[in-house]
Amino acid sequence: MKQTRGWIVRLFTLQISLQLTAGFISGCANTTNPTIEPTAETTVNYQPVPTPANPLPTLLPPTPATTLIPGDNDPGQEVASGIMVLAMGDGRYQHLFAYHPVYLPLTRITTGDFDFNDPAINPDGTQIAYCDTSSGKWNVAILNLVDNSMFQVTNSEAYACAPSWSPDGQWLAYESVSDGKLDIFLQSVSDFSSPAVPLTDGLGNNFDPAWAPGGREIAFVSDRNGHQEIWLANLDASTDRLTTLKSSDEADYTHPRWSSDGTTLLWQKTSDMAVIEKLDRSVEGSRPVTIGTGSMPTWGTNNQGVVAVLQTPNGYELVSYRKDPTRALFPSIQLPDRVTALTWQSGRFVENMGKYLDTIDLPAPAALMEPEVVDTTTGLLDRVYLEGVDAPEPYLSDSVNSNFASMRSVLENELGWDFLGILENASLSLPNEPQAESNLNWLYTGRAIAVNLAPLDAGWLVVSREDFNGRTYWRVWLKCREQDGTCGAPIKMSVWDFNSRSNGDNAAFENGGRNSAPPGGYWLDFTAFAMRFGWDRIPAESNWRSYFPSTQLNLFVHSDGLSWREAMSERFPTETIESLWP
Repeated sequence: MKQTRGWIVRLFTLQISLQLTAGFISGCANTTNPTIEPTAETTVNYQPVPTPANPLPTLLPPTPATTLIPGDNDPGQEVASGIMVLAMGDGRYQHLFAYHPVYLPLTRITTGDFDFNDPAINPDGTQIAYCDTSSGKWNVAILNLVDNSMFQVTNSEAYACAPSWSPDGQWLAYESVSDGKLDIFLQSVSDFSSPAVPLTDGLGNNFDPAWAPGGREIAFVSDRNGHQEIWLANLDASTDRLTTLKSSDEADYTHPRWSSDGTTLLWQKTSDMAVIEKLDRSVEGSRPVTIGTGSMPTWGTNNQGVVAVLQTPNGYELVSYRKDPTRALFPSIQLPDRVTALTWQSGRFVENMGKYLDTIDLPAPAALMEPEVVDTTTGLLDRVYLEGVDAPEPYLSDSVNSNFASMRSVLENELGWDFLGILENASLSLPNEPQAESNLNWLYTGRAIAVNLAPLDAGWLVVSREDFNGRTYWRVWLKCREQDGTCGAPIKMSVWDFNSRSNGDNAAFENGGRNSAPPGGYWLDFTAFAMRFGWDRIPAESNWRSYFPSTQLNLFVHSDGLSWREAMSERFPTETIESLWP
């Protein structure tokens, strides 16, 4: 940790006499979206803002932000300023990591046998708010970097997450389940005994708050109209507090993030793919401008650029865009595990994080599973019987059977029911006749499983559609047995309704279904869970809209980087493979 702090101290001492001028991303061509015209959507009378004894934030004069300035041999100023904090998988759990693409490798900053998510750094850079499951359920907590202490803010009996700081650091906005739906609440951090103030109205799900630097607005996401939309809450209004800012029948809008001066909003737009847009609200009639591809965008380096996560079908990359969107702050970086949230901050936070890293000594995380030990001295690998698994042929290759057993055990423990105890298929016996070259079924390799789809009809499994480079993939969600917040989390993305294609909806019929609002309750992301054990999803075939088996939504492959023929060669002689797939 001494080396870690060294670069932070070295750079921080260079910054005092100079600040970067805050900049904004220059846009690509304007989209065809209509001019934004916020309109009041509700006439609900809201709870008045608290009295002066417990006021909403009184804005203080802004403190000039200090900025890391690189030396002569360092990369550009935009890259050098600040540090990222990410929520990322690590072993069996998800933790918070500090990261800089040049100076600081991915460095875990939390520990414990539970999950962390949604880091948010307070304005003076001394604290990180986040949510974790240390209490058995998701609750908001604060890590103090100065004295290395942690404090639980909420005591939710269900779920509380996604904190966002007020500009004066005296309040937190966060999302929480109330009456079965997500709503946004405000909690004083100067008086934890005061009750949380409800901000939204219980219509639909309202989540992912982002407090504006001006202090009197909060952007958030709402799905009350059937699609995810960006909304604004006016803290000074007693009626008609909530208005829409951006919506569309053709796309979902999520992850709003303000620029430091409050004039510009970033968000994620998802239709055929996930892209990042910005809206300059200081110019009347301005339209959103597309920055580039990616999800979960955040302003980086004093608004000189944007950092985001680029999801691939079975992986995650860190991408960035400068003021000129044709240039990157740094090259795309492959991430070792799933990232669910990230933020970037400069100023005193850099020095405080350096001191914090210098004092902690975290143990290595527990291994997700025991490494697979395969005896290769006998040549070809055998199929191994799967104990307690109901499948037509309950076997897998000796190269992955132990991995599957570990995944099944951990999943049952977390989910509360044995989803992998019944499989539609595991290893398949070889066919009797030569096959078409296109029929390279991974089930023949013994390195694939087709999970049981009966829970889909029973309402215990739902899927979300995700498109990458023109191909369709599916994210599989499993319903937790105990719906008390001790397992999983609410789904915050649209789910795919296959049944709508047979309900007289012509558009749904042609498209193989349609997006719909997520179901309530608590769900586990099985696609992400399986990916951490090395089981990847595969794309749907081109005719999936008219032929359901072609969705291939239940097929997961543990390839270990092998091609299909290489995987087949583990179990079968070359002449056998060539005779069936010439």
